Amino acid sequence: MITNKLCVRFGILSVGMLLLAGCAGVGTEQEITVSRINIVDETGEVRFVIAGNSPGPIVRGERLERSIAPAGIIWHDEDGNESGGIVTTPFPPNNTTKARMITFDFTHQITDAVNLGTFESNDGETWKGGLTVYDRRPYVPGPVTSSQGVKRIFLGTQNADAGLIIHDNEGRERIRLGVNPDGEAAIEILDEQGNVIQRIPDNSD
Repeated sequence: MITNKLCVRFGILSVGMLLLAGCAGVGTEQEITVSRINIVDETGEVRFVIAGNSPGPIVRGERLERSIAPAGIIWHDEDGNESGGIVTTPFPPNNTTKARMITFDFTHQITDAVNLGTFESNDGETWKGGLTVYDRRPYVPGPVTSSQGVKRIFLGTQNADAGLIIHDNEGRERIRLGVNPDGEAAIEILDEQGNVIQRIPDNSD
């Protein structure tokens, strides 16, 4: 434990010295190469992880497996639970999508809360960028099996469509407001089955 803390403190000190050197305009090139840095608080609790391949999330004291392999910064709340991060990662199952994301999580019941990111297929044919807001899962004691919340809002662009989509508490699209690639603007109201029941303007004629 003492060795780990010394390594962490040395790593933080080294990063600080590099930043100070850069600010002072030192002409020599310097770099530090590491695979992971843990930043802890005064109690020894890990609060930030900077890693090329982030470890599995800690939830209620238990380390879980990740469905993705993110590189970046992961932050933890005061209880040690993962609570968000800034990462770049391929997406499973076939890793055909590249994602760059900033996320914030609920931690009372671990749930994705807010995601700001870009997503592009490896072939460049499909893409999406925007802000997604989720509802928190109801609290359930015991092991956590998923952090996926119910999507309630998406604001962004997708394959040249720009819009705002609002979902109900079951995650179903109920309101769409947007502009398509041809420059046509519309507002659509949908029922629970996903059928458009009202559209402005009405182009049915």
